[in-house]
Amino acid sequence: MKKIIFLLLFIATNSFVIFAQSLECITDGNDGPDPPGIYTYSTAFNEDLYAPVVFNIFYWVIRRDDGTTDFPIDENYILEAVANLNITFNELNVFFKYKGFENLDNDDLYATISLSDAKTYLSDNNYNTDNSLNVVVNGNMYYQGGGGFADYIGNFNYMYAEYLTIYQMQHEIGHNLGLKHTFQDYGNSACEHVTRDPNDIDDPNDPYDTYFNATTAGDNVVDTAAINSTVPGHDFNYSNCTYDINGSDCQDTPFDLNQVDLENLMNINIPRDLNLCRILMTPGQMVRIRETIEGYPNVFTLVSGTIADLYEPYSGEYYLAGPLLPEHRPLFQPGFNYRFVECCCNYPQPTDFNNTSFSYTNNAILTISKFETDYNSIMHPNHSAIQLDIEFPNNEQNVRKCYDNWNKAALGGSVTKFNDNLINTNITITPKDSLGINNPNLINGLQQGLYKIEKNFDDGSSQETIIFKGNNN
Repeated sequence: MKKIIFLLLFIATNSFVIFAQSLECITDGNDGPDPPGIYTYSTAFNEDLYAPVVFNIFYWVIRRDDGTTDFPIDENYILEAVANLNITFNELNVFFKYKGFENLDNDDLYATISLSDAKTYLSDNNYNTDNSLNVVVNGNMYYQGGGGFADYIGNFNYMYAEYLTIYQMQHEIGHNLGLKHTFQDYGNSACEHVTRDPNDIDDPNDPYDTYFNATTAGDNVVDTAAINSTVPGHDFNYSNCTYDINGSDCQDTPFDLNQVDLENLMNINIPRDLNLCRILMTPGQMVRIRETIEGYPNVFTLVSGTIADLYEPYSGEYYLAGPLLPEHRPLFQPGFNYRFVECCCNYPQPTDFNNTSFSYTNNAILTISKFETDYNSIMHPNHSAIQLDIEFPNNEQNVRKCYDNWNKAALGGSVTKFNDNLINTNITITPKDSLGINNPNLINGLQQGLYKIEKNFDDGSSQETIIFKGNNN
């Protein structure tokens, strides 16, 4: 039985080849065997064997000259796509750091629907595309071609805006990371055979021999079955994610399919806006992705970031000092489980990622789910450190970036006098407004005794200080 990995949707020499989501896939030279020495064809994925990798990802939004599009595109829509990517691929210890987006207002680009034209335009206009995975998003809704296409083992893909937040985004990134369509070459004489018996060796004297070729044909992944494209023309039924009539390979051997084959991320849907039946990957596909990353450093080193990058906001700035807060507070990308836990002491700006000398508790000031859709709520609260559910190498601490700033003037507060000069219930409480609690002579004006001074801040935090005012204080 195949192990099935469920993926929730929230949803050496390198040759660059375009994959298109149409019934006929443009593969240009990527049929057949892989380059030697890169792939093991293992079907046992073990997350612990692979260190976390972080890829920068940037979006280029193509609009008309006047800035309009047929399909509305804003940053929240793009962030939803980034969240889906992380929800899908984080199980592989693969993470994506959102680096932003930029609009490209050009009528010709908008109309041509061409990845090569988009690349040429970006190059001719000196845009930097070398240090990120690049997603070109076109707002044109009237093109009747495929839903998107990608460089196979490369750093570019092209998406139609209306498909950006369904499975298509993850599918195209799958091509960038070395996955082919599971139905690769199903329609020709060099198709992938159904058998999964590696001892079934080719008989060169028998042109109809149904030998094992899963490592050299189709998608070169052993635990994805030989299959054709999952479209209505092949009797695929989206209401139950299965075929009404089972097909066969090029030697007329009936397909032997499991759920992970019928619902695989690297097959396709027609119509393309269906967000059905495309939620699974096999362990073998996961292994192939990680071995592609390791086997093509010339491609992936340039677009890589670090775990530390995931602890940085994608926009906004932290308050340091002064009467006013920054216009835009720090916002963090969706698609992760965040815990912002209490920390101290006195870090007016977040600590360096490598500084773990601060103290913290297990008390979460704010918890954010990876499925959170209110992206403006994903902020780093004052007096807290960030905890992501990422397993660091060598079990290192995953609580980082303590932000503990007390420079902002309090909104108000109170002065509590302990009348017995002991901390008990015999007290006198004097409320203070903003002027009173921030008065630099507040303590000097107190009579001798034991006090608690409490300050309340506009971020919901409070600060309590116990003092004993003596004769000379």
